[in-house]
Amino acid sequence: MRARYIKPGFFQNDILAECEPLARILFSGLWGYADKEGRFEWRPKKIKAVILPYDECNVNGLLEQLEQKGFVFQYSINGNTYGCIPHFLEHQNPHPHEARSRIPPPDDEIFQKYQCHEMSLHLHDMSCNSNHSYSYSYNNNEEDKLPNVPHAKIIKLWHEILPELPNIKQWTSTRQALLRSRWKENPERQDVDWWKGFFEYIRGCPFLMGAVDPKPGHKRFFARLDWVLKESNFLKILEGVYE
Repeated sequence: MRARYIKPGFFQNDILAECEPLARILFSGLWGYADKEGRFEWRPKKIKAVILPYDECNVNGLLEQLEQKGFVFQYSINGNTYGCIPHFLEHQNPHPHEARSRIPPPDDEIFQKYQCHEMSLHLHDMSCNSNHSYSYSYNNNEEDKLPNVPHAKIIKLWHEILPELPNIKQWTSTRQALLRSRWKENPERQDVDWWKGFFEYIRGCPFLMGAVDPKPGHKRFFARLDWVLKESNFLKILEGVYE
């Protein structure tokens, strides 16, 4: 088991409250049982022995409750069954020296289904800090043979470099598609350091940072990441229109 964060919002989550008390305890235990990417082996007997050793309960049933509410999901690869906690990195901040995950990620179809699951959005109530980041994975199909889009790292950079701008609270499929498109358009952008420099450039543009007084009757403008990622706006920024 690993040390993880838990905040008051965990106890106030109304969707989680629909699960049995032991299911809620199990969910908090899964945070410590899961690895750095929020993945774990879906082995109910072992999970019970590690998290609920003193309770007479049906762990399969408890896991099913959590899965039905979108708090965890299971997937299989090469005959092995694994579990994953959507948005794990949003409410946890693993130690930098913690070992990398040895569990293969779910394929894109399964991941997208649960990452954008309506119930999983309620996990934001249990966030451990204001810096939101997200787990991600992609399969190697013909459409996506470029380097995997590191959504989590890029969103983390946005929050670290541009904390004054709106935080990302819901990484929807539409927003994922925008980032994926900008990533694929140019090989230079397929590098996290490029995005670091891009966000630092945005920081130097007063208009995008909301530092320009609006015209009478207009609201002050603050650039949002999804606004930045739209093709027309993205090109204008690259061309220095907002300097």
